[in-house]
Amino acid sequence: MIRDFNCKKYIIIVVKLVILIGMSDRIAARKLPSKQAQTGHDYYTDVNTDDFTYDTNKVLPEGSEVKAYLLVNETTKVLFLIEEDDPVSLKITPCASAVESSVLYKSISDSKDYEDDPLFEEQIKPTNPAGIQLDSYVGSEAHTFQRSVNSTGIYTVFLRPTESDTYVKFFLRLKKFARDSTFYPSLPRNSAVRADSIRRKSFTVSWNRSQDETPYGNIITYCVSVSAKRSSDTYCSLMSYMFGDKLPVVSKSRGFFFAWEDEVLKIFQSKARPVKKVKPREIHYTCVGTNTKYIYTQARPGKTYYINVYAINKRTNMSSAYKKLEVKTKKRKKRDRIRKLRDGKLQELEFKKSKLRFDFKYDLKNTSDLFLAVHSCTGKVTLKVTRGSLRGESVLVKKVKRSSMFTLKDLKADTYFIDIVSRQRDVPKTARLVVSKKQSKLRYPILPRKSEVFLVDNSTTSNSLTIGWRVTKSRRKFCIYQKEILARRKRRRNYNQCSNKSQSPVVDSKKVKCMIVRHQKPNMVLNHQIRNLKSNTLYQFDVVIQLGKGYSLLYNSLQTATKQHL
Repeated sequence: MIRDFNCKKYIIIVVKLVILIGMSDRIAARKLPSKQAQTGHDYYTDVNTDDFTYDTNKVLPEGSEVKAYLLVNETTKVLFLIEEDDPVSLKITPCASAVESSVLYKSISDSKDYEDDPLFEEQIKPTNPAGIQLDSYVGSEAHTFQRSVNSTGIYTVFLRPTESDTYVKFFLRLKKFARDSTFYPSLPRNSAVRADSIRRKSFTVSWNRSQDETPYGNIITYCVSVSAKRSSDTYCSLMSYMFGDKLPVVSKSRGFFFAWEDEVLKIFQSKARPVKKVKPREIHYTCVGTNTKYIYTQARPGKTYYINVYAINKRTNMSSAYKKLEVKTKKRKKRDRIRKLRDGKLQELEFKKSKLRFDFKYDLKNTSDLFLAVHSCTGKVTLKVTRGSLRGESVLVKKVKRSSMFTLKDLKADTYFIDIVSRQRDVPKTARLVVSKKQSKLRYPILPRKSEVFLVDNSTTSNSLTIGWRVTKSRRKFCIYQKEILARRKRRRNYNQCSNKSQSPVVDSKKVKCMIVRHQKPNMVLNHQIRNLKSNTLYQFDVVIQLGKGYSLLYNSLQTATKQHL
């Protein structure tokens, strides 16, 4: 009677297992747990009956790869039972998302005597209802749980995707750990991918051969993926993002045809959000056969790329992934933002709203003097000269409104930085700059501070008059122009206009005379009498200063009329 009573206590577990075994025509190729007896004693399983599910997809088979669809941030559990004390190996391969996984173990213990019937009163109280945690892992790479001794018992695997919905593949082996090419390809001891060379637009990677390669009829092929967005740490991860995942579908061997099972499945499918395939050029994928080196030639400078290599068994289509490699290509050689000035070379500066500053540098050697010519063609600019760097020792700060020349003396041999800034954002401006160690190389005309053409007192007659203008001390060429006008115009300041070498600053005017003046003194005044004019006529007179065959600058115009002929 006692023995029969103990058998009743075990029926809570056995009855469920018998039901599953009775469904063997629907769950072919699956090895399910059965009753175990030793030395005349019965055993019960130290596990809550709720841990089992009637969904047969949650019981892992042995020796075949199966997959399950997991919802993001929802925990799913699968089971397997080990009846013999043999080594156990479970490989978990996440696809579209990293997963948190843990393995809990519950042993098979001796049964105990209970006074009441366990079918009606749950009095089976295991010493550790939750089980012993044997393994935990968080990541997106394939992970293998192994146990070689004292393996008999129930194993529960808990999984939770952390990034998105994903498929997860399981492969359970209950035999020796010896590797076999009929399963996953074995990787070499050093399974790292190496970066042999890295350039701006290409890089070369290599890896060691799989141990499953054979001289003849090789079944191993290598494939490479390159992406600037993500690392595909498993082959199924690569496939998920290249082609997108599909919604989970119903297996023919799923469940026991209960009505509530269909409703649960519909709710599950409504929650599913499979990852979509990426853009065509986001992942570069190619297979290289038995080669163990690959050159990628479509890289961009200064960008990070993730390289994954997979060894694939061509017979079983199972794969093993090498350790991922992260490569950053070399950056483009940065052009120096600060341009170096050539001695005596004129720089044309065009200010815009997006660029209101120009920086230059000049190496001063073998002399202590520096000469600068600056012409602000429109408005005002600020000239700054510093030593050593843009924020170094200040040498000169000036506001330039027209063409000006500056002489810096007693300078130390060093690199000097010249900064020209425009503050007015609403008006486009142009400016010119020349820097030289010798004043004679400043091939740019300079207007005096008072740059007006004026009428000499008491020189106007009915057919002639005398005009005058101030000059600078260097050798210059001056040209005088005249034209008749109908009425006086508002006097303009001509210093804010720049002309090209091939373009005259004076339009529709008659050239009167050109002269070259040498050895003039500072603020010296030049006069010239203009004859053969019409009486009682309004004229405009312009003086243009030019240095050699270079640029020309215009003095402020003079508008005056001849006297009435008596």
